[in-house]
Amino acid sequence: MRNAKKTIMKFYSIIIVLTLFSCKREKITKNHSELIGTWVHYTSSNEKHYISIDKDGSGGMEWYKDGKFVRDTQHRKWFIKNDYLLFGRLSSKKDKESYKITMYPTIATYSFITNCDTVQTGEKYMTLDGNIYR
Repeated sequence: MRNAKKTIMKFYSIIIVLTLFSCKREKITKNHSELIGTWVHYTSSNEKHYISIDKDGSGGMEWYKDGKFVRDTQHRKWFIKNDYLLFGRLSSKKDKESYKITMYPTIATYSFITNCDTVQTGEKYMTLDGNIYR
């Protein structure tokens, strides 16, 4: 009975390891260097969310309210899979720390305002989950 439990545990461990390593995720630095930088989205007139992506593809996130720091994340690697920006190797598109890239970084050809975000002509911006990050 004990050997059967060990065998089952080994089987599930192998399945988990294979699943984690078989998921094809692109590194930011390899094909998406245009994402490197610090991006900000204003969720309201007094709240903002920062996403930072470093040259090595790692980074983090920070949240501010009324100009004061609220919280942040640990420093982890960013990945791209099927137009999702994933924070960490174990992220999936269902996580709160993943973002659907609805528009890759581009340069604004005119100024515009979307909700609480203002983008000026010539400024680089992208759209994640339908929200402007600049």
